[in-house]
Amino acid sequence: MPKSIAQEENMAHVSAERGKATRQRLLDAAVALVPEVGWSAVTTRMVAERAGVAPGVVHYHFASVTDLLAAAGLGFTAVLLDQVAAELCARQEIGEGVDWLLGELSRYSGTDPASLLVVEMFLAATRLPDLRERLGEQVGRFRSAVASWLAGRGYEGDADAAAAMLAAAVDGIMLHRALDPGLNPAALSTPLRAMFGAGSGTGLGTGAGAESGTGLGTEASTGSCPGSGTGPNTETSPGSGTGLGAGGGTRRKGAM
Repeated sequence: MPKSIAQEENMAHVSAERGKATRQRLLDAAVALVPEVGWSAVTTRMVAERAGVAPGVVHYHFASVTDLLAAAGLGFTAVLLDQVAAELCARQEIGEGVDWLLGELSRYSGTDPASLLVVEMFLAATRLPDLRERLGEQVGRFRSAVASWLAGRGYEGDADAAAAMLAAAVDGIMLHRALDPGLNPAALSTPLRAMFGAGSGTGLGTGAGAESGTGLGTEASTGSCPGSGTGPNTETSPGSGTGLGAGGGTRRKGAM
């Protein structure tokens, strides 16, 4: 008996949903494997085994393993950067934001899966022009969001330069954490605050900016804080974005 149009449409919908689910399993598998074995060591068979599919399915959804890894990694960093930007933009004072950011960094050891994935992506981006461009766009959007937040909180210097410095400081701290597990990001609060003229304690700007010496005040506008990581042609991040785990987690074989 011929299928009705409704039945055919339903079957097509079910097939599409299955395809999305399979693609997501491949992305999840790639995100998990990169920290474990390294970007260049991930193979089609490894991804297929982790995702529970036949090897041919990987190349049905992605032209190459490199394309899969790039899509998975960019999806992860898009959500991670957006989450950090949103949380930072919720802080009403610069000093408070710096303290929150350093506290958040304390959750990551530098050898945890999330940190290793980001490091591997940065290294791969030096060899893959398309990945470098797209990751650079994500970082650029993140820095723009931070610059808007700084300007909205009364920062009187070059907000774009300050945002770039803050983003670079985050990257540097995580790299040093991998080599020096005893490095406590929270202990860096005073010098980092000083770079932004935000004093040395918490709870800044309870009075007028001129009186407190911070130039912040309580009447500073909240500023616009656009999204950072997401953009055109960015895959939905596997899992929650930061779901790889922070602070501990599994380490890549051979990592410190």
